[in-house]
Amino acid sequence: MQSELLQLSDQKEMANEFGKTIILGAINPVVLECNAIAEFADRGDLEGYAMLLHNTQAQDLYYAVPRVYRIGQGAFFGNYAVTATADAVFPLKASEPILFKNPNTGEDLKCDFFTVSLCSLEKDAIVARISFDDFKKEVDLDSLPRYDAEHVILRDMTEERIDQIVAKNYPDPITSF
Repeated sequence: MQSELLQLSDQKEMANEFGKTIILGAINPVVLECNAIAEFADRGDLEGYAMLLHNTQAQDLYYAVPRVYRIGQGAFFGNYAVTATADAVFPLKASEPILFKNPNTGEDLKCDFFTVSLCSLEKDAIVARISFDDFKKEVDLDSLPRYDAEHVILRDMTEERIDQIVAKNYPDPITSF
């Protein structure tokens, strides 16, 4: 138990230094702000901390991470997929996958832009691709329930809701490159 308390204390120190920390959990990463970790660390509440991590990760949700693509030999872009009827953990801000490297330089990869593909199960197809920013505004990500410090829970993406977004004819960001 002493080593677990030390580990929790270390996580608290890291969170204090950076404002938050990523816990690479057994199921999905969980991003916690320093005050969330401090609350458990200061009380020595390992059981409460374990329950928080378990309850967060045990939800039946798809964890959205971008697939990274390259246009020719130029721009890199990240693409998130949203599928009708699949509830998801979705980022508030688009970002590159953790530890993803640029194949040319070996340095951390930076995407030039991010997109969201809208997938219809009824049509068995990707029915649109829009910019991450357009999608964020369209579904009002900031108003959705939080999963952790950097993600929300995206629910109720029905076929009808996807069709409504498609009907707005957002431009495909790929065509501008």
